[in-house]
Amino acid sequence: CQQYTRLTSSISMALRRAHGFARYAFSVTYHGAVHLGIAYQGEGRGENCILPDGTDLRGVRSVEGRIHQALSSLVGPSNYENLQVSSRTDRGVHALKNTCHVDIRPRKGWWSASSSDTSTSNENDSDR
Repeated sequence: CQQYTRLTSSISMALRRAHGFARYAFSVTYHGAVHLGIAYQGEGRGENCILPDGTDLRGVRSVEGRIHQALSSLVGPSNYENLQVSSRTDRGVHALKNTCHVDIRPRKGWWSASSSDTSTSNENDSDR
């Protein structure tokens, strides 16, 4: 079963690369008192809504929900997928370094690690 999971994950990543996606890893630090935990709850299902018991969560989001919001504004909602977090936190729990990864299709004209700007900046750095 574990080998099947690895194989499907490898195939899935190969397909994303073929469609222009690259995988990026990043870490987030947050104060949990203002979040619903890390896991995305979904609009109207516990995130940014009023719950059936009357609890008002308008404007309150999960950390993952905030990351989705930021990615949508940064790269566009159709230019990223497969956001994965390495661990979970509950409501009110803080994190110093919660690691995530996401597959992003860079927009044209964006700087990338393979661009010529990298070699230029590295050359300039070695002259110092």
